[in-house]
Amino acid sequence: MLILLALLGGLGWGQFVGDSACADCHRNIVKRYGATTMSKEGVLCENCHGEARMHAKGAGRLEVPTALEPVERDAVCAQCHFRGAGRVARAGRDVRRFRAGQTLTRYAASFVFVDAPEEGGGAVEELAASRCKQKAGADLWCGSCHDSHSGAVDRSACLGCHAAKQCGRGKDCSGCHMAGGDHRIGRRKTARRAGGWQVRPFTAADGGARELGLQYYGLWQKSGDGRQREEAARLLTGLLNKDAAVGRALENLKKAGTKKR
Repeated sequence: MLILLALLGGLGWGQFVGDSACADCHRNIVKRYGATTMSKEGVLCENCHGEARMHAKGAGRLEVPTALEPVERDAVCAQCHFRGAGRVARAGRDVRRFRAGQTLTRYAASFVFVDAPEEGGGAVEELAASRCKQKAGADLWCGSCHDSHSGAVDRSACLGCHAAKQCGRGKDCSGCHMAGGDHRIGRRKTARRAGGWQVRPFTAADGGARELGLQYYGLWQKSGDGRQREEAARLLTGLLNKDAAVGRALENLKKAGTKKR
């Protein structure tokens, strides 16, 4: 939760007109949303629907996530609910400028550990690792179960694939298969294993040598793992175009030499 709050605090959402403008026309929806955890943590209508300043004046359109292409739809949730190994801004891009209707990978690359923890990740990457998501593809997404306007959870999504028969343990599928909010939707509770030191792009659209190198650099600064330092130096040194972020990283890597922090 602290990671989410830190992210929300850094997104520069002061440019938004705010939920009070939405309430002029959508009073009931805004009232329901105001009782949700997301609203209380500072997530505005515009974080999911795009900037509303012009729309509130009678011009301009807003985005409806369910009407977007899957990659754009899922990016709306991933802007906050991805944890992974980290996220690195693209050269010349600011992830705080991401708006609903765009692809998140345009602004940043997201990474996960190769040996990901069995639990404790973000909801986005955990769901992607589930058998349910891998089989259902784009048909299964956050909105399949969650109503963002009310906070209600609809477990009937499970019945789209699984037979509607009474389970001896009750009707609450998530109670057994998503214990503790684990979005991997496992058959049974499994032990957690270490995250390892290697990372990989979260999706095919994530990554790039620059971004991967900066991700290893950031991880090395926290862990002091020499393997991450060496991988960062290898990737960043080989770049033809070195921007300010890469330059600073290479300078610090050079100063550190081969010693662990």
